[in-house]
Amino acid sequence: MMLSSFLVCALLANGLFWVAPTLFTDWRVRDSAVFIPGGRVVSGRCSDAFVINSCNLVLAAPAGSGRVTRTVHYAFVSLTLSQTPARIVADPKRPEWLTTDLGLDYFWRRAVSLLLDCTLTAAFLLGFLYQARAVVRAFRLRAWWHKAAMVPVPLKLVGTRSTPGGTVWTVEADSGVIRDWTMPRRAEAFKLSPADRVLGLVQVPDARVVVTDWLVRGAAVPIIGGRVAGTCDNEKSSIRFCHLVLTAPVGARIATRAVSYLVSLPPGTRVTAHVVADPQRPEWLTTDLGLDHLGERTRTLLLLLMLMLMAGLLGAGAWIIVRGCRAGASWRRMRRAEMVPVALTLTAMRKAGVRAVWTVRADDGRTAEWIVWGWAKPFSLDGDPWLVLGLRVAGGAAIMPLDAALRWVKLSRAERTTVLHAAARVTA
Repeated sequence: MMLSSFLVCALLANGLFWVAPTLFTDWRVRDSAVFIPGGRVVSGRCSDAFVINSCNLVLAAPAGSGRVTRTVHYAFVSLTLSQTPARIVADPKRPEWLTTDLGLDYFWRRAVSLLLDCTLTAAFLLGFLYQARAVVRAFRLRAWWHKAAMVPVPLKLVGTRSTPGGTVWTVEADSGVIRDWTMPRRAEAFKLSPADRVLGLVQVPDARVVVTDWLVRGAAVPIIGGRVAGTCDNEKSSIRFCHLVLTAPVGARIATRAVSYLVSLPPGTRVTAHVVADPQRPEWLTTDLGLDHLGERTRTLLLLLMLMLMAGLLGAGAWIIVRGCRAGASWRRMRRAEMVPVALTLTAMRKAGVRAVWTVRADDGRTAEWIVWGWAKPFSLDGDPWLVLGLRVAGGAAIMPLDAALRWVKLSRAERTTVLHAAARVTA
């Protein structure tokens, strides 16, 4: 988990603070840079990992009566790297912005690589936010479902809708609180009378206990008539998990609140707690036990958030890598094989975010699904939108459709003409 967090931070530092400054100055001098006599590479080297090339160089060149030294960093994607020694160049008006002809030759590849770097970082962060939200919600639900005080009440079933993860029920309590719950598709509600009423459970009123305790810590006073119900687990351990239900008179009514504390106490210590509250906010009931250990509870909460952050990063990264590897492997297998043009039947097209899924069928009944960009259009034959041009592995069963622009296959002009003629023969 710590490794995933470190990798994302390193990716941000690499893209924004390591490569970007050199790229920015190279953009400013790319058209006016000239070779600097006497300039040389003092130290550094270029290395490659698969198709990712990186260079860390220390450059020096004479400037007026002195000498200018600068460290530059390049990172770009390239199958081959020039073996010609790098020569020092600079803009005469900005001699301190030293760079090399190697960096300027690969300028646009460096820019694209930086853009991909930032895009991947954004994908990791978005994936984390999505996963963290689900994890926090599941953790909170599980904790309170097993430990917090719940009371059965009738709820109003506002509506239901189908999602890929199940059926979402929207329910409303008499207090006006509306919540969405994702349920299994075959689940049925416990119906009451009238028809739109269902049986549910309402958590005893709760809030973000740590936050509210910070807000009332300086003004909280003991509440006369307040009562504490509940237990603290693991009496023989130094870590105690307390689940308490607090009640206290507030004006003409009785306020109730459920709270949970994770505190550190000597083993065997008898826990005592008294209800306290801020007279200005009497609904934010808490205890002297919670306020005494407020700093410790805050550190524990931050630790849990960090753990969920790293879990989300791992999940998002694994999902991106697996999906990318699957799609890339399918395309590479098809491109390496010997292909022959065939007519395929497009049986279905459906959107999947910015992409689309095409389902095609060959004459022998074999079907295949291909994930393509959402804006791609199939290569229709004979004016029939459902009869499309495709390729089939010679002597095999694998099939793939082609887009109208033939962008998915690498063809010369003569080969493209041959494919179009073959498509005409297939249609005939």
